[in-house]
Amino acid sequence: MDKAKKILDKYGASLREEVWQLLALGFEVMKKGVDTAHTEKHVLNILDNLERFLKSKEIEVEKIDFEVLMVAIFWHDVWKSSRRPATPWLIIKNQCFEGWGSARILQKENLDEMFDKGRQKKIIWAIRNHQAVKTPFGDSLESRILQDMDRLERWDSGRADEFFPNFKNFFVIKNKRSLDWMERWYRKWYMPRRDNESKYHFEWSKVEYKRRREEWEK
Repeated sequence: MDKAKKILDKYGASLREEVWQLLALGFEVMKKGVDTAHTEKHVLNILDNLERFLKSKEIEVEKIDFEVLMVAIFWHDVWKSSRRPATPWLIIKNQCFEGWGSARILQKENLDEMFDKGRQKKIIWAIRNHQAVKTPFGDSLESRILQDMDRLERWDSGRADEFFPNFKNFFVIKNKRSLDWMERWYRKWYMPRRDNESKYHFEWSKVEYKRRREEWEK
């Protein structure tokens, strides 16, 4: 929470108290996450990315609805954080429905008391469209920022280092050679082939993607 406050204070932005409470609730959910790639560390790393992106001055900060953006950041992975994809089918399901799952959880909160319908839609669509399978609906500045900051976070090799030992404990396949092959496949084939510069919205993100990819492939 301190990191979010630091960013907001730096740019003269503020959140209403009830929005801070909503962020805190989402953060607590992430802290309890069983998917080690999607805990509160993931949120904090995205905030680090956001801080550096805003420092680049590529966009006018005044155009950002920070309440929409912060709620989307803190809640976008609450569904995925609580899941252990123990089979190949569940891995696919996680990738395809993570945004929709998190949006449904958030919608159980009292959003009507905090946001008008238009801002609710911006939050929900930002969360829905951060996943691998996107829709052409709900595009906004806040949605594009979340997508880029989240996508960059996957290039953190330390995140993968934490995830795979835990993954090997609960995955249905127990053969060590098969599990080791899956990890090599992810690091050497899946990551380099799945991502490319065209998937990023902002020039800063594209430059940062290239830098992180070079580090990953060393």
